Amino acid sequence: MAATASLALLATVLTATLATAAPASASANESDLTITYLSGGAADAAVYRASCGEQTLVGAGSGTADAIRQHLVNTGDTHLDHMVIGNSGLDHTGDAATLIADGTITIGSHVDGFLSPEDGTTAAYADYWTASRNAAHRIVDIGDTIAMCDATVAITVVSAGHDGTAADGTPVTTPDDRGLCLLIESATGFRAATCGDIAGTDTPDRADVETPASNTIATTGLLTTPGPVDVVTVNDRGGWFSSNRQWVDGLVRRTTATNPTAVPVAVVQSGPDGFGHVHPAVRGRYDAAGADWWQTLNDGTTDAPEGTDLDGTVTVTVTSNGFTVTGDATGRTTSSGFVGGTPGTDPIPSGTVNVILATDPVGHAIDVSRSRYPDGRRPAHVVLASTRSFADALAGTSLLGDGPLLFTTPDRLDPATESEIDRLMPDGGTVYVLGGTAAVAVTPDPGRHDVIRLAGADRIGTAAAIAAAVAASRPAPTVPLIARAYGDGATGWADSVAAGGYAAHSRSPVLLVGASLPEAVANHIDRFDVTTVRVLGGPSAVPDSVSDALAALGVAVERHAGPDRSATATAVQDDLWGQPSGDRYVIDGWTEQAWATGMVVAGLSADRKAPVLLTSPDALPDATAVSIRSATGAVDAVGPFTAEQADRLAEVIGAQVAART
Repeated sequence: MAATASLALLATVLTATLATAAPASASANESDLTITYLSGGAADAAVYRASCGEQTLVGAGSGTADAIRQHLVNTGDTHLDHMVIGNSGLDHTGDAATLIADGTITIGSHVDGFLSPEDGTTAAYADYWTASRNAAHRIVDIGDTIAMCDATVAITVVSAGHDGTAADGTPVTTPDDRGLCLLIESATGFRAATCGDIAGTDTPDRADVETPASNTIATTGLLTTPGPVDVVTVNDRGGWFSSNRQWVDGLVRRTTATNPTAVPVAVVQSGPDGFGHVHPAVRGRYDAAGADWWQTLNDGTTDAPEGTDLDGTVTVTVTSNGFTVTGDATGRTTSSGFVGGTPGTDPIPSGTVNVILATDPVGHAIDVSRSRYPDGRRPAHVVLASTRSFADALAGTSLLGDGPLLFTTPDRLDPATESEIDRLMPDGGTVYVLGGTAAVAVTPDPGRHDVIRLAGADRIGTAAAIAAAVAASRPAPTVPLIARAYGDGATGWADSVAAGGYAAHSRSPVLLVGASLPEAVANHIDRFDVTTVRVLGGPSAVPDSVSDALAALGVAVERHAGPDRSATATAVQDDLWGQPSGDRYVIDGWTEQAWATGMVVAGLSADRKAPVLLTSPDALPDATAVSIRSATGAVDAVGPFTAEQADRLAEVIGAQVAART
């Protein structure tokens, strides 16, 4: 439900209302807003209570009714002015009908974005639909606001998708991606976000809603300065598809130059539901962004039994000069000033053209690692590969959405690389070593780091080992990328290198093939219930005999290719990326050793959701030029260029940017 203009209109209307009403804000010792994230079941339920006593419940998932009821009884106020149900799943709607029928609780208005009884598939949703439609009810869309206490607290809908489009017009098909995403603001300057189960990853059946939703939140402020938020509810309770880098960086990571007392807070309501929550990579992204992590229930990732209180019920108390977070099971407390709209990352000016010379693979990888993970920002892991062969690094791009790629020579661990690993993870961490001892003979100290070698008998086997590790970490069957394993010069990697950024963004396994279908690839398809594969390049890269053998296994085969390597890169952009950002990376796709630059850029590509295009050092291909002209953002060209080549590329790319309409 895309309604960009409605946000601006609503801001104008609400600003006018506030100018005439001008309600008094809370004093420094008086609560302006209290948010109670209830510990009950493995589901979402949070009560927002404004200073005048008005209350809004967001979520009523299975197993939460008792906790909601008891909380309201304990506060002495069992009336809910609004009950907001943002998602049709059991973890959001399961106990909603129970609460409606509860004689203890009264509800003023039922709020959701559902358009039909078919928007949910469970009996609990059907019961909620019937009960809510027989009571005071409101269907909300993007830009609509739930006002509390004469608009001293505003809850704004920034994404809703039951008409088929979510934030910024993003097409969505699944109930989770169609759910409500809400921005909560108080007149004192506090900002929070809660967005249910929206995804941050494009897959065959999911869409990246987090990126456009975070962009909308960061640019919306009815009562506050637009920017990051003070408290974010972790989407999908920390599930694998959620909390992408754009979401975490845009809403959580921030500088403290404006307000040194600002501490970003992430709250996750999770427990024993069998869906792999909280995923370690999700937790790692919040940790890397400096978030203070709060979790209601143990989810099996700690030594405590699943379902027992971790922090327990988490309460956020907002006053005029900051907020305090408390966990009732631990007594842990954090206090913070408001972020005040300080941006998390500096935006890259639209239309900027940069040409970066990268002649040393080891040094360039370290430079990129430092830019992605400055001091104090920790990756989920580090990926270590050899400088001698593209194949292992290509297969490893699926790991680069959550950590950097670093290089070393086969016979020794490069000292600069070792130092960078220790800088990234000073207290130790996970290092994935790609390939056998012939590729990387010397690893980081296993006494300091958890060193995991992913290797097979050859490059095809190593790719299968990496793909298995990636697929095993996913909660659902994956769609692997099928790429060429061998080739002279740059031909071996030319059709696949541009897909590295997509692999990093989507965490798609990369499998390698030769002239026939390898047994390792067939075994992966069988083991992980693969139903679809994506072949990179034309028949000269991956022969028809391979695609025919894949089809014979009952697998749907998609081939993404163009008439040449640069057109194949644009096919990957057009076919797989969905709705990328306006930025583009351009890498050298012709120089034999330029693969190292391309693989490292995959991590940057994932961070910025910027597709990778190809160029030769001396001429910009037509397909690449067309893609640059149709984009809207910055263009970074990276490769082992000479100074003369770099100047020429800057000129021709700049001309394409200038030709944009």
